[in-house]
Parts: sequence; C-alpha cells; structure tokens
Amino acid sequence: MGKVIFIDVDGTLLDYENKLPASADRAIKETRKNGHRVYICTGRSEVEVYDYIWDIGLDG
Repeated sequence: MGKVIFIDVDGTLLDYENKLPASADRAIKETRKNGHRVYICTGRSEVEVYDYIWDIGLDG
C-alpha cells in the first residue's frame, strides 16, 4: 500500500532562490515510481505554483 506525501514548496521543495534542486526532482520521481503519491501543500495561490514545479510529476 502506497503512502500519500505532502511537501511544502518554499524552503522545502524549492530553495530560497525559487530553484528546484536536482535532488528534489529525483526524490519525487523515485517516490512516485515506488507507488507513493506526492502532493504539494502550500500557501501559494494556484498561479504562483509555476509550471516547472508541476513538471516534476506531482499528483496534486
């Protein structure tokens, strides 16, 4: 049975320069490959969640 994982965006998924570290990208892809679902949990509005964040393959 897979887990559901929620990740904050600012300072967790993205660094303080709004860059997505390659290690975070790899970790999320590996997590999903192992049958888990990954969601972001953020105070950002939908338009502030940039495409490059969604492009890593989040579930929601």
